[in-house]
Amino acid sequence: MTDKNYFIYVGPHRSGSTFLQTYIFPNIENVYVPFRHDPMFNYRIQSEMDAHPMYVDIPALRKELDKRLEHVEDKNVVISDEEYFGDYGHYNSDGNYIIEPFHNHQYRAQFLAQLYPEAKIILSPRRQDHWVQSAYMHFVQNYATISIDEFLYRTSDADKKPYAFHSRLPGVNYQRLHWLKYIENYGSLFGPKNVLVVPQDMVARDLNLAINRLVGFMGVTPYYPESAPQPGLSLSNRALHLLLLLSPFVSYPGHRIGFIPAKPFSLKLKKMRAKKDSKLLWALAGISRRIDLYWFLGNVVDRFGYKRPDVLGPEKRKMILDYYREHNIAFAKAIDLDLQKYGYF
Repeated sequence: MTDKNYFIYVGPHRSGSTFLQTYIFPNIENVYVPFRHDPMFNYRIQSEMDAHPMYVDIPALRKELDKRLEHVEDKNVVISDEEYFGDYGHYNSDGNYIIEPFHNHQYRAQFLAQLYPEAKIILSPRRQDHWVQSAYMHFVQNYATISIDEFLYRTSDADKKPYAFHSRLPGVNYQRLHWLKYIENYGSLFGPKNVLVVPQDMVARDLNLAINRLVGFMGVTPYYPESAPQPGLSLSNRALHLLLLLSPFVSYPGHRIGFIPAKPFSLKLKKMRAKKDSKLLWALAGISRRIDLYWFLGNVVDRFGYKRPDVLGPEKRKMILDYYREHNIAFAKAIDLDLQKYGYF
C-alpha cells in the first residue's frame, strides 16, 4: 500500500466523463491522473475487471499498480474510467445486445472496493431523459440505424421469458437509472461519507459550482478553466438526420456491404505499416482516423447553424421524468442538492 489519497471517478458513461478526465482532473494541482499520464494503469484495471472472476488476483494487481506509482510525487491520485461504473449495450455471447444498462455494476463496484478499499468515489450521474438520449446518440454515431422507439425499452410481464433482456438491436431499459441505488451501493462498500455526487447537469450549467463541490471533497486547490468545450455536445439536428440517412451505406467491421468507408484508407495503411512503418505512414494513419463520416458531420456540417436534436420529444421525455419523479426528489435530498433547478422534477 502507498501513502497517497486515492479517488476513483467512475462515470457513468454518457455523463460528462471525458470532459472531467480531459479538462478538469489533470489540471488540479498536486493531483496525478493516470488517464492522462499512464493510460495503461487504467487499462490494467479494466482488463482484470473483464477477466474471469475466478482467475483474477486482486492483491497482485494492487502491487503492480502501486509499483507504477512509485515515481509519482503528487499526494493525490485520481483513477478514472467510466467503464468502472458498468457496461451498457454490449453484445453478449450469442450476438444480441444486453439492454440492461450497468447490469454488472455491482461486481465492478465490489472489485474496486477490494482493490482500493481506502479510496473515495466520485460520480457524475445525469438527468435520466438526457442520459437516454445521449445513449441513443452514441449508438447512432457508431452507424446503428435504429429509431428512438426501437431503442427504448421498459420492464413488463415479458421480462419473465427467457433472454428477455437480449435484443438484436441496441436498446436501453430506461427503468434502470435509479441513481440513488448505485450511490447507496458505493456507500455500503466505501462508506457514505466517501462518496461524492457531482451531477453532469451541474457540470454543464454551473461549472464553477461543480468544481467547488469537487475540490472541497478532495481537499485540493480549485482549478477553474479559462476556456473549455461545452460538455455533452452532440451532433446537430441536421447532422443527425444526414447520419441516419447515410449509415446503411457505411462499411465497417460486421457491415462490409457499404461503400462509404468508416475509416478511409485505414485498412490499406494498416497493411502498409505492417510491412514497413514510417513517419509518413504514421501521419497518414492519424489523418485517416480523423476524416471519417462522423468527423465530417461534426466538424463541417455542424459549423453551419447548430441546433441540438431532440430525438425523445416532449411526450417520451415526460414519460421518463414522470417515472423517476419521486426517486429524483429522494435523490436530491440524499445528496443535498437542488436538482429541481436542473429539471429532474
